[in-house]
Amino acid sequence: LVLSFVTQTISSANPEFKTELKTIRPGREFELHISYDSAVPSPSLNTTVTVKTSLADQPVLSIPAFAMPQPAVVTIPTTIQLPPGPLGPNYTYNVAIRNNGSAALKVTEPAASVEGLVVKLLEPQPGRMFYVSIAIPAGFKPSVENPPVISVKTSHPKFPEIRVPIVGSAPPPPPATTAGK
Repeated sequence: LVLSFVTQTISSANPEFKTELKTIRPGREFELHISYDSAVPSPSLNTTVTVKTSLADQPVLSIPAFAMPQPAVVTIPTTIQLPPGPLGPNYTYNVAIRNNGSAALKVTEPAASVEGLVVKLLEPQPGRMFYVSIAIPAGFKPSVENPPVISVKTSHPKFPEIRVPIVGSAPPPPPATTAGK
């Protein structure tokens, strides 16, 4: 944000939003930085930042701001839904694990709760992004009562283990028939 005036006061309607004004050229150019303190739980994720100025025609600037906090660790998808029908040979499925935290994440010990699934861990962006690749054999059908689970261990204290169940899809309905005359 480039402003050309002398600022007098900056305030935010929501205390979880912090503001910092940096002077680039005194009295002419400023940078306004707005950050959100996600460590403080808040029901409101938006605010209006007001800047009082020395401008006669615009004594107050109102700047809307909002935050979209993300969990520290995100798993996509949270459940593996297999397609209906028999699976072909060499069917693989990838689960992504993304680290949104500031510290590097370690993901280890990829495992499956049932025999026959081959689970591999890939780390394309060390400490930030991981893929769990699951090779599923042809004809594999997950149990409805006790779905198989893919799991990994992590170094994050709030997410020490990530578990992703595998469920099957219902078979497609039979084709509609028309009664003949």
